Amino acid sequence: MASFKSNTQIPLEIDGHQFVIDGISKTVMTAVQMITRQSAELAAQKLDPEDNAQLLEQVDDMAGVCKEFLASVLGLVGYEELMSDRVDDVAYLSDVCQYILQEITAAKTARINRMMGRS
Repeated sequence: MASFKSNTQIPLEIDGHQFVIDGISKTVMTAVQMITRQSAELAAQKLDPEDNAQLLEQVDDMAGVCKEFLASVLGLVGYEELMSDRVDDVAYLSDVCQYILQEITAAKTARINRMMGRS
């Protein structure tokens, strides 16, 4: 009997660390929805440009959103491995999240193109 094996694995290389995520797992899809929603909520907040405390709080909130996304997608051990020799830097965390989101989108697009016979 023939068998079916879905190939939804997405290989990631981040600063020399190798990860493989399942691009359509519930965990990954929930994490994508979460970071999209929470990032939009943070961006929509009205801040006083003169209030540094407000700005720092928003930066800390964004770092928290990124950390939660990375821990969900890479797993806690993967996140800790990635960050083991780094300080928490919201710009780095945001860049890594953007990279992962782009890879997930590219994998989904390639899958749809294959399905539509456009590979």
